[in-house]
Amino acid sequence: MISILLVDDEPVLLDLGSFYLTQREHFTVDTASNGKEALERLEKRPYQIVVSDYDMPYMNGIELLREVKQRSPNQPFIIFTGKGREEVVIEALNLGADFYLQKGGDAKAQYTELAHKCRRATERRQAQDQIRHLARLYSLLSRVNKAVYQIRSRDDLTKEVCHIAIEQGGFKAASVCMLHPVTNLPEIVAYDTSPDTLGKTTEPFLSPDSVPTLHTLKEDRFHVCSDNRRYPHEESYGRALCTAGFLTSASFPLKVSDGLIGALTLHSDEADFFSEEEVLLMMEITESLSLAFELMAQEREKEQVADRLNMMLSAIESDNDAFFLIDIKGTIQYANHAARRITSDECTDFKSHHYNISSTGLLTVEDIHRLAAKRKEIPITDDGLNANNPSARSQEQPGLSVRSFEHDGSQFFLVHLRQDRS
Repeated sequence: MISILLVDDEPVLLDLGSFYLTQREHFTVDTASNGKEALERLEKRPYQIVVSDYDMPYMNGIELLREVKQRSPNQPFIIFTGKGREEVVIEALNLGADFYLQKGGDAKAQYTELAHKCRRATERRQAQDQIRHLARLYSLLSRVNKAVYQIRSRDDLTKEVCHIAIEQGGFKAASVCMLHPVTNLPEIVAYDTSPDTLGKTTEPFLSPDSVPTLHTLKEDRFHVCSDNRRYPHEESYGRALCTAGFLTSASFPLKVSDGLIGALTLHSDEADFFSEEEVLLMMEITESLSLAFELMAQEREKEQVADRLNMMLSAIESDNDAFFLIDIKGTIQYANHAARRITSDECTDFKSHHYNISSTGLLTVEDIHRLAAKRKEIPITDDGLNANNPSARSQEQPGLSVRSFEHDGSQFFLVHLRQDRS
């Protein structure tokens, strides 16, 4: 449906225009008897096109056009009047009117022409909006993808994304809300606003309690408030949104391994900002962010594993028991001082010389895999691993245990030879 605001100071012409236009499909008409009333209606709800008379008291059609364009530069507008002065036509078109139509003649024919012009103006606006929105969002996607590859800190990336949304996407406000890993409570970790929002109260819309953010975190899906003037917000909240100039509000989920971790929330000064294609582009942007967060989480996990491994190796180095760290092929990656003493290679760098555990005479690679699978100790004799030899069991001295673990996508084994402390 094409929504029309018809403005004229003559009640008869308002009734006539409403009658002819609403007889046609896909038209709804509201009326205003002067420019002030028209502006009040536009503050409460959007109209796809404004059709105004020129000669009205207090505020003529040109003055109304100028005021409407200052508030909403892309609002379609038609001057429909009985006045045909050339200077009025030129001024109307220079101020951004889509068409200038003159009243008179057959009523049915002139309103048929007006309906045609209304369709053309709204279709042109829709095409222009889509091109402009898509260009902004593709640029936003490009900048976000570049940031994803360049920034390795989650905090820095979320701040940069909010900044890009304002600078490149043309949004009025942007925030990233994350669920706390322990409490699972939402908290704002980054936000940004456009320069023209300075002095306006924006805190309620950059908080985890903002309406689209709450819906996204609750339902694990995107949520769009297409027009905050019509959306069923709590009255004071909706009024504050519109006062701040936020006509469209939307939130999109952020995930790691298909688990919800937060939301990206955006506010625009344009009503009905997101078409289906634009929503899909925003989902692509948040998927890029989600992938970046997942890779960061994997990097942090690797670093934590590496830290734990280093701590373990430091403790092992000072232990009197012998420890070997070997890879899946049996190559010795590390041996502590006790292990080097057993193999009579106390000064050898096993890793650089590619020694295999089999060369120590203690056990084979096959033994390592079998013991790791069983995860239990067996005795070892002076002759090496000989668990099936009854006479060897009576001579057992230390114990042997093997544990496997993964690090950086590879499997390793920790071989522990316990010394006899009896």
